[in-house]
Amino acid sequence: MTISSNPDIPHELLIRFLSGEANAEEKQLVQEWLQADAANQAHFQELAVLWNSSANSSAIGQLDTAADWQKVRNRIVPQLDETSVLPLRPHRTWLTPLLKIAASIVLIFGIALGFSPELRQRLFNQQVVVTATAGQEELTLPDGSKVYLNEGARLTYSKAFTGDKREVQLQGEAFFEVAKDAEKPFEVTAGAVVTQVLGTSFNINAPATDTVAVTVVTGRVAVFAAENEREKLLLTPGESSTYQGGNLAKATTADLNVLAWKTRTLTFRNTPLPEVLQALSKHYHVSLQLGSEELKKCDLTSTFERQSLEEVLEEIALVLPVTIDRKADNILISGKGC
Repeated sequence: MTISSNPDIPHELLIRFLSGEANAEEKQLVQEWLQADAANQAHFQELAVLWNSSANSSAIGQLDTAADWQKVRNRIVPQLDETSVLPLRPHRTWLTPLLKIAASIVLIFGIALGFSPELRQRLFNQQVVVTATAGQEELTLPDGSKVYLNEGARLTYSKAFTGDKREVQLQGEAFFEVAKDAEKPFEVTAGAVVTQVLGTSFNINAPATDTVAVTVVTGRVAVFAAENEREKLLLTPGESSTYQGGNLAKATTADLNVLAWKTRTLTFRNTPLPEVLQALSKHYHVSLQLGSEELKKCDLTSTFERQSLEEVLEEIALVLPVTIDRKADNILISGKGC
């Protein structure tokens, strides 16, 4: 049994309104719904009380709500069958004191039973959203795990990991140092890929839902497509996986600079110049272009530690027969080749 929803207002919209995530149009819809009926206002007030107390209601989220509700149902409303629902706008004739109590219980337990897992988690375990808007961001999760967000990345996680998993959601790129807990796996959902670990460190880059790369630094991780958990890839240090176009593949890590955004160290070992420029473009957020095909034959071996782009380009010009022409964020590398 679940509490019935008013066809004019989805519960998901009320949750977005309470969490401050509703846009202007959605806020207007909620306001109009509230003004339409006093029963709507009463329902909203009860839901708001539950929402505002959710920081202290993790215990409610862990109750065996199905069994507990069945006991309450048998005592108070035994006449209702399994397909019955209680109307959101109550008729005046059934608002007896006993049924008022029943309605309150239905509200609390109906929410726990009827909402989707995501909405239930948001009700009983408040979500935290962190976005690295001004450079990199470092944070510590409730279990002690550390996360380093690259600029523009967004991480969503629970204020407390109360379930049998430690689940977070990632958009963008981040490095994880996961605290060990053999009883409670740590899962990162990034785009269409889920990464599952017990305690390890790894990097995830998910610029789009269908483009996800996972690289392991220490420990082991299991990677699988969200829609196909049975087919998992096991990765060990030095290995990586890529997901693109619906295909999940495993390969030995060849990119020495996968963590350059975090360490601020760029390493090149006999690296073809086109690959060098590609790495520099990504790291410094500029456009670097080759001026001739002959330059593709040039290789570079060097390490740059926390150096500015200007310093890096000066060193390249010293070791390779190239000239550099820079106009704002557009840089042309020209020369006769190697």
